[in-house]
Amino acid sequence: MWRAEKREEALMDFLRPLLPVAYPMLRLSRLVRRVVPGAGAGAAELRVLLYHDIHPRQLDVFRDQLTDLSRRWKFITPVQFERVMRGEEPLRQDSLLLTFDDGFASNSQVAEQVLKPLGMQAIFFVVTEFVDQRDRLDARRFICDRLKAGTEPDALPEHWFNMGWTDLAHLIEQGHVVGAHTATHERLLSDVPEDVLRHEIINGADRLEDRLDVAVRHFAYPFGDFRSFSQQAMVIAKTRFDFVHSGLRGNNLPGSSSLVIRRDAVNTGDSHALIGAFLEGASDLRYHRAGQMLECWAK
Repeated sequence: MWRAEKREEALMDFLRPLLPVAYPMLRLSRLVRRVVPGAGAGAAELRVLLYHDIHPRQLDVFRDQLTDLSRRWKFITPVQFERVMRGEEPLRQDSLLLTFDDGFASNSQVAEQVLKPLGMQAIFFVVTEFVDQRDRLDARRFICDRLKAGTEPDALPEHWFNMGWTDLAHLIEQGHVVGAHTATHERLLSDVPEDVLRHEIINGADRLEDRLDVAVRHFAYPFGDFRSFSQQAMVIAKTRFDFVHSGLRGNNLPGSSSLVIRRDAVNTGDSHALIGAFLEGASDLRYHRAGQMLECWAK
């Protein structure tokens, strides 16, 4: 498994600069498969975008990204996403769900200044003890200790600090969904004691429910790669959540009632062609084996 993953990683590192160049052909191939009888094409696709912090000076860039993507994809709400995944609502066209990880303060600006005018809703996955930080310096220390280990507060971007409980309540009022991203952003490895796993996965989410008075059905494990999540962590997570979000790229099959959600990590520095190539599945193969393993654990 690990050797295969390393080979796939090396291949994708080599191919990444070529993906934007390949995007027009990938898009054309998809269109051909859709219109030519017997070409294998299929049902509409459901992809999930994964963002983290959006720099305040990049809000216009971010807005342009979403506007550009909306010409090719339909953005759906978290509630629609849940219904589609459960088979309660048909997916009539290729669709995207927006998600944000960690709980950076910039997410509030994104929701108010970009998503609200566009009529879009997202899932915001937050680290519970990050939300607890009341002092901005303490929040920046938390980032250095838990989110970006090895950095110093003075080296962080000036706008890096946390959303608070009031910010999360406001997101919910706007129709967004708050999801769990562990208590402290612990890497959920196989050697982590079970009581620590339960604290990170279960207690972190329970505190969100208690403070916000909402059901927390979505969980995103930190770092998102296969090696940052264990089978025991999955066993615990599937007793508590309806959906477990990874950082593995791929399509999510509507109506499959799958617990494991695949997400495409992107940022405002990515070009339209690079994001387009990712969403057309250019690098899905790299994550295929890992995704299958998570699916197996979730059964």
